[in-house]
Amino acid sequence: MSIVVENKQLVIRQIQAMAQGLQISYEASPYDQLGVLFNRLSGDDVELDDVELLLLELERRGHISPELAVRLHSSYLNAL
Repeated sequence: MSIVVENKQLVIRQIQAMAQGLQISYEASPYDQLGVLFNRLSGDDVELDDVELLLLELERRGHISPELAVRLHSSYLNAL
């Protein structure tokens, strides 16, 4: 198994463990639907995966800081 795959799995497990420990799952808000509409109108095709949605929900509920959310998201994307 390559280092990149191992790092990705580590970041995924860390995000999932935080969400599970806090009994948090992603819940779409009206602003999410508005964001999808804006992306569609601009011609962008942006779709967050389950891990990114958990990260978003952890930040929204105040369990992680915006700075930590950015660091975790960056680690997750760099490991892809």
